Amino acid sequence: MVDFGTDIDRSWSVNNKGDFKIVSGTDNAAQAIYNRVTIKLDELIQLGYTGYGNQANDLMGSTDIEVTNQQIIVYTQTCLLEEPRVSDIQNITCDYNGKVGTVEATVMLIGEDTPNNLIFPVGGGS
Repeated sequence: MVDFGTDIDRSWSVNNKGDFKIVSGTDNAAQAIYNRVTIKLDELIQLGYTGYGNQANDLMGSTDIEVTNQQIIVYTQTCLLEEPRVSDIQNITCDYNGKVGTVEATVMLIGEDTPNNLIFPVGGGS
């Protein structure tokens, strides 16, 4: 069993005690993956995160839907494999409409036996 840690929930909402909601375990791993995939590649370079993010976010607005769909898949797959919590990608698909894309990926987290199905926007922000 891998400890995926705890972090503030990306919604920045608060609980009934007025504290930020938190996520732990595989939910925190899924949030970390979501954060990596939805941010532009090297957008956080000034904070020391070289190579962090997804190059697919730069493709939005491309008019060749079929080619862009495939590029988004390739770039997102590369991005996912950079994530230390991901051990394998079992399936990845994209639905790109010319403005934004929606990626669905089935990933295996390190130390886990059950795959996780993740859905996230590409190019549309979080």
